[in-house]
Amino acid sequence: MEHHEKKVNLCVNPSLFFKSVLSIYRGLSVLALPFLWLLAKKRLQIKKETACRIKQRFGITNHQRPSGNVVWIHAASLGEARMALSIAQKILQDHKDFYVLVTTQTLGACTYIQGVPRLIHQMAPFDSIVYVKRFFRHWHPSCAFILEAERWPNLLYEAFKRKIPLIGVNTHISEKSLDRWTICSRFFSELLSLFSICFTSSIQTQKRLLQASFGKMSIYLAPSLKYASSFDDMSIPENLKNFSQAWHQKNIFFEGRSYWLASCIHACEMPLILQVHEMLRKKSPNLLLILIPRHPHQFIDFPNASVYWSKQKKISKDTPIYVIDIFGETQRFYQHALFCVLGGSFNPIGGHNLIEPISKGCAVIHGPYVHNCPELYAPFIKQCASCVARDIHSLTEHIQNFLIQPHCAKDQAKLAYALYLENLKELNQYLIHLSYLATCS
Repeated sequence: MEHHEKKVNLCVNPSLFFKSVLSIYRGLSVLALPFLWLLAKKRLQIKKETACRIKQRFGITNHQRPSGNVVWIHAASLGEARMALSIAQKILQDHKDFYVLVTTQTLGACTYIQGVPRLIHQMAPFDSIVYVKRFFRHWHPSCAFILEAERWPNLLYEAFKRKIPLIGVNTHISEKSLDRWTICSRFFSELLSLFSICFTSSIQTQKRLLQASFGKMSIYLAPSLKYASSFDDMSIPENLKNFSQAWHQKNIFFEGRSYWLASCIHACEMPLILQVHEMLRKKSPNLLLILIPRHPHQFIDFPNASVYWSKQKKISKDTPIYVIDIFGETQRFYQHALFCVLGGSFNPIGGHNLIEPISKGCAVIHGPYVHNCPELYAPFIKQCASCVARDIHSLTEHIQNFLIQPHCAKDQAKLAYALYLENLKELNQYLIHLSYLATCS
């Protein structure tokens, strides 16, 4: 990997063309203020925002800025928030006088980041120059870590103007997103060059962004922080003894029922999962499905006898599905399940982080659509440390096999855990380097 001893760079000089296009965008962002208020109101109505946090979208906060250095980490949703937490914990561990501000775009993420001393969470402001300036006037961050694909022009340029180093972490761009930016490729190339330094785990992403920035971008290969999102503190597992400890927590039964776990399931994948469960119950009528939707707020027409976690009703012997319709419980179920079916991969969504269940000693079955993070899945698929289900029949067979032969799930989970451990040593060195970069403002 290339991440060692890289330093931040602030010597970019944006062109008149870039500033002109950005001025138009800024003007439009001011004209859009009424629409942003309407958007905020709608998000409140559909419970994507809360009344106590919605003002943070406008750059307004009741939280007083602490004295000293505030390192800003900007993420999008829950997956990025987990990565943000791993960076934040390392910075806070290494620098006792630092504070970390984490901004996210979703409520699910904010429920995950809480209770850590010297760590502050805020909802990210809408990308209107009015709100963005208000945000920076209050927080004055010393440097900024921007995760994955969060590239908002006002947010980035305002940070650059204030000489705040922008550090891209786990930087990602899809081919589809890159195609959209070709309409204004010159502007996009200079927007990318605002980053002082970027890190990605994907050679493909590195090539795409170097091409898009006309070679101006400083982007280096580094371990994926999705590995870091698997532990909730800085105690990194070192050997397979941790797997043995994890496996002892496994339960074949849940509330006296044999069960299988399906997590991070999107609405478009629900018909497949429900159909598979129906097929499995023909052979095992007492089988329970524990279902964790990716977006619990989206209404799905589950069978009438289904039980929902949020309603706190007990499951009975006739309950077909137990729906975990709140955030924050997924890790608990990974700890106790022998295996899980991981969603986001049975339709062209691109896949989710399989490290989270693997790190809990949970064997993983997933679909073929993992194009969002192929470098993450590749070693597990190559070593048969995860099961790829390409259709409904193979998915059903994999689940039946693990239900009938739990030792097969254990063997696969142990192999996957060993591969996971191989990546952690370099990951720790990477986190140390990111912590060092937080001091280079």
